[in-house]
Amino acid sequence: PAPDTRRFIRGRLRDTFQLYHLLDRLQSDVAVGAYVSPRFSFQVDFAYKPNGRLRYFQALSRQHDLGDASRLCFVFDRIRAQAPASMTAVTADSLPEDTRALLGSSHIEPWPVSRLDELALRVRDELGL
Repeated sequence: PAPDTRRFIRGRLRDTFQLYHLLDRLQSDVAVGAYVSPRFSFQVDFAYKPNGRLRYFQALSRQHDLGDASRLCFVFDRIRAQAPASMTAVTADSLPEDTRALLGSSHIEPWPVSRLDELALRVRDELGL
């Protein structure tokens, strides 16, 4: 896949989690549409629950960054209304400022794909590994 596509970023996220031996400790393709409506179909790429707080990770493409970020914000606002949670959007390194601001408005942390090793180390630390 071409760099900065969702498929590429999701693959890098999965590969990094695998490299750091985290995949078996994470849920993948987590259905969260029920937080919105039973008819709403939406899956988050990865999740885990350290210390009783849900942590989600979602790849976000550069090609459709604003539209995908809007949808992610919509879903995550509903998740947070019903459960303590945090969300990290793994993005292209060149994320536009308006998309960054949109994610921030819903308390979603943007994380550049070039820094995935740091993210994996943070997850390992949160899991006590």
